[in-house]
Amino acid sequence: MAVTKRMQWRCRRGIRELDLVFGRFLEHGFEGFSEDELASFERLLDQNDLDIYDWLMGRSAPPDADLAQWVGRLQPFKP
Repeated sequence: MAVTKRMQWRCRRGIRELDLVFGRFLEHGFEGFSEDELASFERLLDQNDLDIYDWLMGRSAPPDADLAQWVGRLQPFKP
């Protein structure tokens, strides 16, 4: 599935570092992602920016395996 304008807007974050991570991630698109994976990603986007940032920096752990999986997928895109 291609990246939509809605997804680009949802990935804009209040923390610059997260903007960079999500922006780099979006450049790779969503080809091959299932509807369930996209719904799961939307759930990540519903989380607080500070929590996501702490998870990416290893300061705390995501509350469940689903979110932890997305944090792992985002790790390679950290600045």
